[in-house]
Amino acid sequence: MNIIIPTDFSITTLAAIQKSIEMHSSNQDLKITLVHGYQLSDSITDLLFHSKSALMERVIPTDFKESLEVIKNNSPSIQQVEVEFFHGWTKRGFKQLCDRLKVDQIVIPSNEPFKAKSRSSFDLRPFCKVIQLQVDDLNLAADNRMDMNCVSGLIFNELQR
Repeated sequence: MNIIIPTDFSITTLAAIQKSIEMHSSNQDLKITLVHGYQLSDSITDLLFHSKSALMERVIPTDFKESLEVIKNNSPSIQQVEVEFFHGWTKRGFKQLCDRLKVDQIVIPSNEPFKAKSRSSFDLRPFCKVIQLQVDDLNLAADNRMDMNCVSGLIFNELQR
């Protein structure tokens, strides 16, 4: 099953990944794509030297990467986790991204406000809500087992199971 999670690379995204794993049977292979909205610069120089890897290094925090690795290593149902950047501003562009990724479900962590990682980041949740796919709005604050204040709380809860 291919799942998209709009991300701001925060603890909320990690919790949404955990919930996605819990919502599906353990024998079902999951391919999770974290999608971040990022507006490209209008500068021709910036566009010439734009690379996805450099953008990932600039926007994704190290503790997020490390926590994501722990979750992947402790969840046999996760086949793949990748990061994509959406640079468009239209529903059609987002729909094309979903079609290209062969998305079955969109999981939206709805309880936390979007926290932009840079001036060029933007919230993808409005795009997700108008796409004609299965959309699950998760209220992660309702889960008492999860400490939403620190990454270590999320990882500790996962390792206790």
